[in-house]
This record gives sequence, C-alpha cells and structure tokens, in this order.
Amino acid sequence: MNKDLGGISERIVVFESTANNHLESLREQLIIIFSSIQNLERIAQFIYRVDLNERDFRIALQDEDWHHLAFLVIQREAQKVFLRHHYKI
Repeated sequence: MNKDLGGISERIVVFESTANNHLESLREQLIIIFSSIQNLERIAQFIYRVDLNERDFRIALQDEDWHHLAFLVIQREAQKVFLRHHYKI
C-alpha cells in the first residue's frame, strides 16, 4: 500500500501490531491521508495504482465517503497480495 501511496502523499500507512482492530487502524490512517490531500487528481492517481474499480471509486469520491473508499482500497490491496502469493512460482 505504501508503494502505491508514493508520490501522492508524504505519509505512509503503518501496520500496528498492538492495534485491537487492524482493519480499522488501516482504515483510519487512509482516511487521514485522503482527507489531507487537497487535489482530487492525486487521489485518482493513487486509485489507478491500486487498480480499484473506477465506478466504485467515482461513487465514493462523489459522496466524499472516505470510510468506504478506504475499505475498498484495503480490500483491493488484500486481493493483490493474495493473488501474488497464490500464483507465486
């Protein structure tokens, strides 16, 4: 996720091993990052790198629903990790 964030934000996402709810911790960090970015084009660049469904992204962006957008990003990043691990030769 941090690799995809490169170039659009100086902040990074930190996986906190002491957090009780890892998903919520990641989501809150992403929400802070998204809400701090003033230029929506930069968020669009990040979404392109993540390879998120454009329709889902546009709906979340239109409503400025950072909670939903963060969840979609985490879900897509998890899919990419799973697929890389599953098809690793």
